Amino acid sequence: MRGISFSVALLAAALLCLFAQAPAAAKDAQRADCVTSLARALPVAEIVSNRHLTLCQKNALNIAQPQTVLRFDFANPGQRSARFLQTRLGHFEKLTIAVVDADGEVAIRNFDEDSVRLTSGRPAFLAELPPASENAQALFVIFDEPRHDATLLQAELLESDPTLSSDHSALMFGFAILVGLMLSPLLFDLAFWTALKQNFLIWHAALSLSFAALVFFRSGLAVEFLDLSIAIWRATLVIVLGVAGLMASLFTQSFVEQDKLHPALRKALPFMGLWCFAASVIHAARFEFLAPLGGTFHTLAMIPVLGLFIMVLVDAWRRGSRAIRFQMAGWIPLIFAFSIQIVSFLTPWGIPTDALPLFYIGVVSETAITAIGVADRFIALRRERDNARLIATEMGTLSVRDPMTGLMNRRGLDNRFEELQAQGFNTFALLDLDEFKKINDRFGHAIGDDVLVATGAALSSEPGRDTVAFRMGGEEFLLLLRGPKGLERIENLRTAISRRVASDVAGLDSVVTASMGVIISPADAYVRMTLDDLYKRADTLLYEAKAAGRNRSVHERLTLFSDRGEGVSAKAEAASARAA
Repeated sequence: MRGISFSVALLAAALLCLFAQAPAAAKDAQRADCVTSLARALPVAEIVSNRHLTLCQKNALNIAQPQTVLRFDFANPGQRSARFLQTRLGHFEKLTIAVVDADGEVAIRNFDEDSVRLTSGRPAFLAELPPASENAQALFVIFDEPRHDATLLQAELLESDPTLSSDHSALMFGFAILVGLMLSPLLFDLAFWTALKQNFLIWHAALSLSFAALVFFRSGLAVEFLDLSIAIWRATLVIVLGVAGLMASLFTQSFVEQDKLHPALRKALPFMGLWCFAASVIHAARFEFLAPLGGTFHTLAMIPVLGLFIMVLVDAWRRGSRAIRFQMAGWIPLIFAFSIQIVSFLTPWGIPTDALPLFYIGVVSETAITAIGVADRFIALRRERDNARLIATEMGTLSVRDPMTGLMNRRGLDNRFEELQAQGFNTFALLDLDEFKKINDRFGHAIGDDVLVATGAALSSEPGRDTVAFRMGGEEFLLLLRGPKGLERIENLRTAISRRVASDVAGLDSVVTASMGVIISPADAYVRMTLDDLYKRADTLLYEAKAAGRNRSVHERLTLFSDRGEGVSAKAEAASARAA
């Protein structure tokens, strides 16, 4: 979490530095005095002498027409000092720039998409104006077959190349740092993924990568490193935007808590993401039947995508989603940026704008704040997973342990018996409290439970790991021992029950005793005896101890087994030994 917070701080610092270094709009920039589209393409000579163009009004733009003319007027002779035309990236067949002086002389320069110069700083291109005399009166910019209205409406004349200033170099350096920092969430996502396999971590990594790529291309930083044409740059920029929309929808679908979003909206998210990507690919493909729409098709296609994201944010917030709070904080600036762009592109009374400062704030806030949200969600899910594992462990422990005494139960014995055999536990004892029913009847079950707890404590009191006690049920216990003096040690544990009960349980008026049946065998022969065989034989010995007067143990030392593991010694010490 600290690493992510540090990355967020770096992103914020980089953004502040970026806008501190960003050059303001050029004071010498001149917008067109006239924009008009022609129903048929005219020669340059006819355009510059056409009185209709001289009187044309702004906003007479129709992207479906084959030719659009922009006119820049110079009020006084010698006023013209502009050297470059700069405008928004967009397709066109041919660009002609003509400068007309007071004597009617015309200087012309022609360009196509491959001969204009792409500029970094924003998605734009630069064309050098033709040389002209000092008494130039007007400049005409003629686009044949333009395909993007923003290219026509954002055109401006500049006195100098904006990419040669020190401010521009600082701006590009700031963008480079910003792109690098925007990639930092990938490291956290991959680190989190190794600990918690959740899809939203993969989609967030892909989203961070696509947003970094979007800034890389939209800022024009790509022009500094790659040899791009207008067609490749614009297509890449549009498709990366579509990929970012797709990744955002998939991330949101998997990130918002399962019960905090309407199922219909959750199902719609990936489809809208696919539509965003498909519309971007269609727009980048330059289909002729869409040419009359220019950039309007893509703008219209993004409206339902933006609308769905707003619906998702509102619905998840109303349902109390914690995750959506981070997304709302991250996405609101970006939603405003896209909304401004859509409105400016669709309304006829303004110049289309990309709202780039707000866009960059949006991608940084989305990357940074959503990264914090991812960390928060990761911590919450990991806590849930750890709690689930703890519960599962506890449930597993309960299944093999007696909750009253803390000793392992019959299931625990079944699970560990062969392992304990292999470890050399060769003394097997079955123990039962004498006349325990009378204790329950006279003193109540609460006192009886206290006696059982004290018995468990006495049987597990021997230090070391050479004694394992089990509660088989009721007042019956089982002991497994290994090591020397097994019979002596196990008898000490049996007699310790009386002392421990007397010490721990108040209110009893008699000593609590236990009877026990014990089997001792050589370790190498013991492994051939099954648990059921040993239990039955020890139970028989326990019955003999009860019949002999209780409060005693009866043991049997085995020295020889039959092939079935059922026989007992016929010689050596004796068939069996009994001790009180």
